[in-house]
Amino acid sequence: MEVGLTAGRMTVRPRGWPLASTSAAGVLVVGLSVTAAGIARWTAIPLVLLAAVLLRGRDATLALVAYGAVLASGVTWPLAAYTAFVVWALAHGWPEVRRLATRPTSRATWAGLALGVVAGAATLLLFGHQLRWNPVVVPIRWPGMAGIVLLAVAGAVFNALGEELLWRILVPSLMGTSRSVAFAVVVPGLSFGIAHYFGLPSGWGGVAAACTYGIALSALHRRHGFAACVLAHVVTDVMLFWWALRWAFFAS
Repeated sequence: MEVGLTAGRMTVRPRGWPLASTSAAGVLVVGLSVTAAGIARWTAIPLVLLAAVLLRGRDATLALVAYGAVLASGVTWPLAAYTAFVVWALAHGWPEVRRLATRPTSRATWAGLALGVVAGAATLLLFGHQLRWNPVVVPIRWPGMAGIVLLAVAGAVFNALGEELLWRILVPSLMGTSRSVAFAVVVPGLSFGIAHYFGLPSGWGGVAAACTYGIALSALHRRHGFAACVLAHVVTDVMLFWWALRWAFFAS
């Protein structure tokens, strides 16, 4: 598979599933995911290097090695993803970065909004009880509903953009020699899901939900471009963060 970006979209040329690509996909799913989740961060660099050797993808190798190095140093997520993207951007140049900011079409905007709202509503319905943070961990005064909304939006934009840069741009770019469209959609989705073991929601139920959402985001990326994915992710995160922060401050 050859992966490129056109108007913010990932383009793929399918050719089969070679053993090296399949093996490296396993490394990406397990290695990048568990390190992003905060588990065994010291393994980040060797796992990324192994994936790079197996895949021989040149576009994002250095970027993901930087990602592994930053995670291994204990830097708070999602700064590791932004660091990796800076390395990727320096390697590709400003024109390639500008393509990511291509304005989505009306159809892409509605598709992103729809996915974001459906995913957020489904997550709150299934895992809303899990998102009630302990008020003790927020030892400041209640900021009012407007403050809660602003915090939720700011956190959602910062988190969603970093995650989308990593799983919709850098990981598919590293998979430069894998040879299936499904491969390019499923692998980043699974990696995204496993990385959310300690996320919102958490546990294996959260992993299953995030895997499903990650695959849907990858499919949205292929059809409607990067901006639509970011929009969908931001909408979902705003809903989840608002719910969690509302409970966090409720008894403060």
